[in-house]
Amino acid sequence: MTIIDVLRNRAHDRSNQKAYIFLQDGENESDNLSYRDLDLN
Repeated sequence: MTIIDVLRNRAHDRSNQKAYIFLQDGENESDNLSYRDLDLN
């Protein structure tokens, strides 16, 4: 199973769950990507 397969499975099972969180100053969230977002890109 490749990392792509894992991400696609997660996109299907947990589409709206946050996969990555970007921190503006090391503490405050400035943006995020869901598993669905990753699969679409």
